Amino acid sequence: MPTTVVNKALELLDGAVKNEGLIIVGATNRPDHIDEAIKRSGRLETHIEIPRPDVPTLAEILAHHLGDDVMSLIQETELDTRSEVEDGFSLKKIVADYLREEAEGERKRASR
Repeated sequence: MPTTVVNKALELLDGAVKNEGLIIVGATNRPDHIDEAIKRSGRLETHIEIPRPDVPTLAEILAHHLGDDVMSLIQETELDTRSEVEDGFSLKKIVADYLREEAEGERKRASR
C-alpha cells in the first residue's frame, strides 16, 4: 500500500476504535501485503483465515446461488473448454466435472 493510503487507514481505524460498539471488518486475498501497523493491537487485531473451499464445497456454493441453473454448467463446459488454456484454472470446468461425476454416481446407485 502506498504510504498515504496506509496513513489514512490508520487515522480512520484509530478514530473508529473510540466508538463503542463499532465493529470493523477487513478482508483480503493477500494478507502478507497488509502493513503491520494496521494489524497492531487496537486496530485490526483479530485475524481469521478462511481457506479456499474444496471442489464439493464450491459445487454446493454455486448450487445454492444458481439453483437449478447450476446444472447448465455441465452442458456449457463441454463447449467452452476448447477456448480456455489447457493448463489454466477453470472454476467452471472443475465444478462441472464434479457435478457430472456426482450425477453419474447417483444414476449408478439408482440402477442397483
